[in-house]
Amino acid sequence: PRLQRAEGRTSGGMKFKCTLSSMGVTWLERFVPIFEKMGKELSVLFTPETLHLVQGAADSGGLELHADLLVKEAFDEYRIASNNADKIAVKLETATLYRVLRGLVGSEATHVEVKLIKRVIREGLSLPFLNFASTGLVDITQDVPLGGPLNKRELEDLEHIVQANVVNVPYWLNLDRQATEGAHQAAERFKAVGPRTELATTKAGSLHLATAKGGSVTLGTEYRGLPVLPVAEDQYETAQGGVDDDDDAAG
Repeated sequence: PRLQRAEGRTSGGMKFKCTLSSMGVTWLERFVPIFEKMGKELSVLFTPETLHLVQGAADSGGLELHADLLVKEAFDEYRIASNNADKIAVKLETATLYRVLRGLVGSEATHVEVKLIKRVIREGLSLPFLNFASTGLVDITQDVPLGGPLNKRELEDLEHIVQANVVNVPYWLNLDRQATEGAHQAAERFKAVGPRTELATTKAGSLHLATAKGGSVTLGTEYRGLPVLPVAEDQYETAQGGVDDDDDAAG
């Protein structure tokens, strides 16, 4: 059957319409592949100030991940309304969203409008979509099917994930791409040694990764000189640049 657009607001008085900035497209095209590697589904939480991409433990295989984009930086225009403090949460397939974003980049889109719509699938059945309409080398209109909008409890669960890991955190280590890829490669090597990886950090900017097998073999990697936010110094250690690998086999 032919799909038709249902005009006006979605159910519950929700309305969302925005224009992505070029920076917003770039950030999403970089972030979404990370979530795609972790799980098939991604939750998106729209608020008046911030766009949150969120994966809970059930979707990522045990991890809680989120990326946060400020509305004023990721969008040129942004309008949102709902009965839940003007917040809207939806769930979608990560691969589908990534395919749309690759299309935007590939078509060199210069103007991208995004809105929450309902389409009439057949008589008596309307489903929600996130609609992308872009202008570029080729004008493209694409729909991303949605699960939701999520209810208030589900939305609050997403907010809990976003807020939980930024409470009472004394410091952060800022891993650049090289350090992140190195840590990933180390974790892959550790799989052949033991089922668990221990992680430790210091305020001097060190990241320690280690695993063990039966108490007889220990494999570890240490990264030093990583930027610390906010700036702090560990009184027991002086940071030095570099990476140390330690393989210790005890008889």
